[in-house]
Amino acid sequence: MRLKGRVAVVTGGATGIGEAIVRAFVRKGASTTFIDINEERGRALATELSSDGLCHFYCGSVAKESACAAVVGEAQDRFGAVSILVNNAAQFIYRSVEATVEE
Repeated sequence: MRLKGRVAVVTGGATGIGEAIVRAFVRKGASTTFIDINEERGRALATELSSDGLCHFYCGSVAKESACAAVVGEAQDRFGAVSILVNNAAQFIYRSVEATVEE
């Protein structure tokens, strides 16, 4: 329970490395909210891990600024101030940051 009392947000948390991070944080006691576009997998993982109330899933895309703000807001509303952020989600856009727009 090394992370007990800590609040984490993980992007891309429904599968792969993100899922492993979510599992580890919950196992170590962190209240963890994660965001992913894979609603089916995200809900299943949250249901599996939330028996003690430490895990919450938010369905959304980190490509949308509004979804990023919403997932952090939900984490704060449920668990308190966020102390850990893992930016694990990937978005492959082949242009410079300056040339990239949200749309």
